[in-house]
This record gives sequence, structure tokens and C-alpha cells, in this order.
Amino acid sequence: MAIVSHRARLLYISVPKVACTSIKSAFWALEHPEEERPSILRKSLTKLGLRKPARVPGIHQRSGYETLSFARVKLPPEGYSKVVVVRDPLSRLISAWRDKVTVENFRRRNGEIHELQNALLPLNPTFSEFVHNYDKYRKCSRPARVHTELLSYHIGHDLQWYDRVFKLEDLSAFTQYVSNRLGEHFDLRRLNESASLNREFKIEDEDVAILRDLLAADYELLGNCYIFDESVARLRSA
Repeated sequence: MAIVSHRARLLYISVPKVACTSIKSAFWALEHPEEERPSILRKSLTKLGLRKPARVPGIHQRSGYETLSFARVKLPPEGYSKVVVVRDPLSRLISAWRDKVTVENFRRRNGEIHELQNALLPLNPTFSEFVHNYDKYRKCSRPARVHTELLSYHIGHDLQWYDRVFKLEDLSAFTQYVSNRLGEHFDLRRLNESASLNREFKIEDEDVAILRDLLAADYELLGNCYIFDESVARLRSA
């Protein structure tokens, strides 16, 4: 979804599993300094074991901050910069599996456990099990589907549309760019860390061909930003 920051004079296109929550929350705080960041409030209540009040929506439910397709993006005012932060597609897929394809997440949504059991799918799959049943998990679980949409769904089909493209691996360049446009420090806090991020994974030999096919369109869209075989080698040796 396109987030318009009038203070920084830019349009930021968000992508799930690419520091999306943190960046959205930072722009919300920038444009609404009188309000507490929705995601900080949610995280604080969760730590205290309290439910988030229904009247306090999370950042992804705020008007103008929802996760919607690139097809709905409108051009910003003249002089506004169009920016996006991208991530290695394989790392993004692993992050989606680690954080969203878990029994804890399935239990949060009515009917998902039943759907998964009916499809004979493991409720806490290994990365390899997820890869081999990718379409089935996406069909049964909305979070699994939302966080694994093709990049083109979120950012369009041409990176040339953007004035600046930043890598998640160099997020400081993005924050510095926004700070320069603001004329002050852009306060970006990492908000969406989870214990599930410690979940161990292994890329099996038989997974590689499947992953290459699943992620081909994303790697093609990002061009020389990332190379699939290099990503596999790096992650298998980590």
C-alpha cells in the first residue's frame, strides 16, 4: 500500500516482511505526533498479557496504511519522491514461514486449524514441508497468503517507476534519505520481532528447484539486486 508522508514529501510503497510494520509505524508517528504508535501500543499490551482494545486498530488497519495492491496506488503530488524498500525474495519467504506459518498463528484465526487438518498439513511445518505444500498453506491460511504474495502485487512490474529503491540490508540508507528530506531524524524502530524468528530452518536439496520456480518472478523483477543461487548458498552456509 502507498503511504503518503506530506512532511517528508514522499510516497512509500510497503511490502509485507520487508520491515513493513516498523516503517508504517514510523510514518504514522511522523504524520500523527500527538498519537502513540499503534504497533508500540499493541506490543506493550501483548507483553502485559492484555488484549488490544477493539477501538485501537493496529497500524495495518489504519486508513491509508492497509496492505493493498499496487493497482490501487495513486500518484502523489508533484515534487514528491516515490520510494520502496525491497528484500532478497528467499529471505522474505523464510521470514514469512518463520513468523506466519506456525500453529500459534493458525489458532488466532477461526477455522484455519480445521482447514489445515482437513488438508492433512502439518500445523507447525518445517521450511521444507512448507515449500512442498506452498499452495495448500496459502489456500488454508490468510496470513500465509498475504505475506507470500508476489512482489509485483505490492510494488508493480517496473522498478523504474520509483525515484529510489532501497535494500532492507541497507535500511540505514533509507532512514538517512527520509531524514534528509525531513531536515530532522526519522525515528525508525524495529517493532515486529518475534520469538518465532529463532525457528531453525534448512534448505534441502530437493527444495531448491521448487524455490527457484516459486521465486522466479520476484528475482526477475528485482533484476541485479539479488541472485537466487547466491541467496541459496548464503543461507545454506549461515
